[in-house]
Amino acid sequence: MNLFDETTLNDVFNSVAKEIKINDIPIPAIVTNGSLNKLDEQESKHLHTIDKVNQGDLVLHEGNKYLVITESMSKRHNKYKNIMVHCNMTLTVAGETISEIIGFDDFNRPIYKHTIQYFDVPSVLGFDRVGSASTSGAFLTIANGLKAKVQRNEKNLQYLTINKEIAIEGKTYKITHVDKVQTGIIVVQLEYTT
Repeated sequence: MNLFDETTLNDVFNSVAKEIKINDIPIPAIVTNGSLNKLDEQESKHLHTIDKVNQGDLVLHEGNKYLVITESMSKRHNKYKNIMVHCNMTLTVAGETISEIIGFDDFNRPIYKHTIQYFDVPSVLGFDRVGSASTSGAFLTIANGLKAKVQRNEKNLQYLTINKEIAIEGKTYKITHVDKVQTGIIVVQLEYTT
């Protein structure tokens, strides 16, 4: 026996939901606490919405950015439920190079000034860990560089490429691997250069 119809459930949801932004579009949602990922120490939250949210969507909640890391294909109890992880770092990436004529040389050839346009990419940054088992049965993990999960969009696909150097907290890292297997997410592996 179903005590509540879809309209009643939607009304109850909307009465307790708060407005958040998903990809800069405001929608009502209920955000609840998730678990703390002890290996990488990123905060995760559960996102409940009436409308479908996709893996890789960027969420702005209470002034913080989160990346949706799960795909919810069907409603449960008349709502979608996803997991989102706090974007704990912003990658500074070199984008388009703008060339501007600033004068001409003695042979009337143009002299150009080249300016690189940088852009910020919110990311879930953690250690890229390598594991091995010992004969005693213990499992050891060793940090082997960094791994960043970012939203899969045209700009990130174009500029986050292998051997590209990016800045994180004033240090330079080189992209050593780009994984595009997950829907909506790009996972880049980074190696410290200077």
